[in-house]
Amino acid sequence: MGKIFASLKELMNFINLFETPVYVEDENNYVNFINNSFINFFNVSSNEKQFKIDDLFHFSEIKVKVNKKNHSEELTFKIVEFINPEIKKYKFRDFAFNCFVKEPYKNYSVHFLLDETGLLSEIKFLQKEKILFDNLLRLTSDAIYFKDKNGIYVLVNKNYCSKIELNENDILNKSPVDLISYSNLNESMIEDSEVLNNKKIIFNKIEKVLMKNGEHHWYLTSKFPILNEKNNVIGLFSISKDITNQKNIEIENERLINFQKLISNVSTIFLKNTYSNFNKVLVNVLKEIYNFFNAFYIAVYQLNEKENIYEKISEYPVTPIKINLNNISYYKKWYDKLSKGEFIFEDKNDISENEKDYFEKNKVHKLYLIPLFNFSTFTGFIVIHLSLQGNTWGKDFPNMINILSEIISNSFSNNEAEKYRIEAEEEMLKLLRAVNQSNDAILILDNNLKIEYVNNIYTSITGLPFEELLGQYPTFLTNEINIKWNVKDVIPSLRKGLPANAIFQGKKNDGNSYWGQLSISPIKNFHDEITNYLVLIEDITEKIIADTRREVSQKLESIGQLAAGIAHEINTPMQYIGDNNKFVETSLSNLNLFIKELLNELESRSNLCEDVTAKIKALKEKFDIEFLLEETPLALKQSEEGIKRVTTIIKAMKDFAHPGDKQMAYADINRGIEVTATISKNEWKYYSDLNLELDPNLPLVYCLIDEINQVILNMIINSSHAIQEKYKDSKEKLGLIKISTTQEENYAVINISDNGTGINPNIINRIYDPFFTTKEVGKGTGQGLSIAHDIIVNKHKGFINVKSELGLGTTFTIKLPIKGKSNE
Repeated sequence: MGKIFASLKELMNFINLFETPVYVEDENNYVNFINNSFINFFNVSSNEKQFKIDDLFHFSEIKVKVNKKNHSEELTFKIVEFINPEIKKYKFRDFAFNCFVKEPYKNYSVHFLLDETGLLSEIKFLQKEKILFDNLLRLTSDAIYFKDKNGIYVLVNKNYCSKIELNENDILNKSPVDLISYSNLNESMIEDSEVLNNKKIIFNKIEKVLMKNGEHHWYLTSKFPILNEKNNVIGLFSISKDITNQKNIEIENERLINFQKLISNVSTIFLKNTYSNFNKVLVNVLKEIYNFFNAFYIAVYQLNEKENIYEKISEYPVTPIKINLNNISYYKKWYDKLSKGEFIFEDKNDISENEKDYFEKNKVHKLYLIPLFNFSTFTGFIVIHLSLQGNTWGKDFPNMINILSEIISNSFSNNEAEKYRIEAEEEMLKLLRAVNQSNDAILILDNNLKIEYVNNIYTSITGLPFEELLGQYPTFLTNEINIKWNVKDVIPSLRKGLPANAIFQGKKNDGNSYWGQLSISPIKNFHDEITNYLVLIEDITEKIIADTRREVSQKLESIGQLAAGIAHEINTPMQYIGDNNKFVETSLSNLNLFIKELLNELESRSNLCEDVTAKIKALKEKFDIEFLLEETPLALKQSEEGIKRVTTIIKAMKDFAHPGDKQMAYADINRGIEVTATISKNEWKYYSDLNLELDPNLPLVYCLIDEINQVILNMIINSSHAIQEKYKDSKEKLGLIKISTTQEENYAVINISDNGTGINPNIINRIYDPFFTTKEVGKGTGQGLSIAHDIIVNKHKGFINVKSELGLGTTFTIKLPIKGKSNE
């Protein structure tokens, strides 16, 4: 007898079922396990190390003849005498069988010790053992048989009878020759011979058995030789486990995996290629399907909408034989199923007349028809001709066929979409190149007015990469810039499809301010629905600056012309007033001498009567002749000084207002500062003094003197306003403006300083920005320092720097190259 155990635990559970002592030996005859009866009977601990049974027993052999129906068999048993002197002597019969344990992978022999001290106990034991053994054979789900050394069946269980579809009586005591006609036993008989003659062990061999009903069953079979104490083969033990369900699941899974691989391969082929070589890709896909189904032909048809027929667009292999299914509607049953999205598997033995004609004409045994759809429209199909050995698994996996159909259908749709996408992309690239080469900032907003696209100009303005701008609201819709609109009013207007326009002031990434002209227009689809908004931003900073400067220049020119005219008109009367004043002064001087000499002469005459003398004295007192003679020259002198001052102011106005040459020329910077200080006196004289410390040795400077004068004027006015702001509550004149010039190497240096309010350090970096001003509305345009910076730095290639302390004052330093831009 032999048995297979899945584990040592199962073996231990088995031997503990018996009340008689049982021990288990390994291949080296060491006792590895003992049951509870053995422990109790012989007082041996289960924890003891491995030992040999000879250490406990004395053995002798006996041979017994057993009659079995038509023949007798000699069996050899061991008679065992327990030799422990402390315990009563017992005799046992040692009956053994071999077994195999799967985990660990090892052979053992199981020994039953049958008590020989009393016949009754032996009989009871044998009866009990027989019941247990019979139940073991009956209850096990495995198919078990025993053969003697001649290959005769001596014991079989019910499951083995079912396996070979024979009754127990038809099997027992039969030799292999008796059953050789049964095909399932041919290979088994050869294996049994190997086990009996060569002690071969067959372990877990998979058997495929064809049953009478045509079904296949799968078994996992093991066979072991039964050996006596001399290691001679006395029989064979076989056990088979029915694994049909498991095997069928494995086969099903394998087929499914193969189908999944096909789908994966087809998907990969499509994904790795583009529409440009789609025909070649399609051939590779058909080849993959062809190999999977073991087909002998495969083709794909697509609907030609213009001619309303299904054209064959690819096939594998390419064959000179004309196989055509263009008019698929002729095969009505097929067409009806395909147009409903059902795949078709047909066998030539079960088809209608029309379809049968196709089978015979093209020598087809079996075929698949797989529909192709674009959304819900039937657009084509695949036809697969199978060989006699062709793979028909597809009919068992309709979902996988549907997936394959969907992948191929999508590939056609994607191919068309890719074609149009690339064409559209080429057009879009042209547009994007134009957009990115534009001098204007361009944005595309989505329907929620969030950024969907910006060109390079806008990213350079903001200093943010495209990825960070994506999905954000632009600043002109968040009131983060100076714009003359209310977002709450503009957005509803945009939603209605109305465009929006504005001029705004923003700040670039480099900190510089700029002016932009903004326009937002809705983009609509074919259904007149707004899908996006197009935003154009033109940088009009230079235009506004130019316009403002032109306006300022025009105003200054007009003022200059007016001042020049006024100066000319004043200068003419001032000339004859001065001449007349000079004439009067000279005349009065002579008249004064005449009167003095006349009076002296009269007073020196002693012969004058007292009345005349008194009369002369009275007249002198009446007209205050002495006061007039003394003060009149002084008054005329003061008038002359006033005329000279007015003449100086008029000359300064003429010099400052003179438009000058529009080309650079060498000019006297000191003279320009003096003139500018003179004409701006009305701005500063009530609040401060203005001190000039001009280097008399300063050489002429190559410049546009009228624009330099404008810079000096702006500086003086700014200083005056800063002083006024600081000392506005004071009745005393506390301010001081100092202008000095000097030469440093090849530069003329002008310093303009004041003790005004100073500049806040938080905004000092912005003072040259166009339109930036800290003055109240109406008092400053924010252009003065911007223009000054442009004139000094851009036009003259000079430098302008500022140092300021809040509350203490400001100093501007201007450096002009004496010999012009090249400083040569």
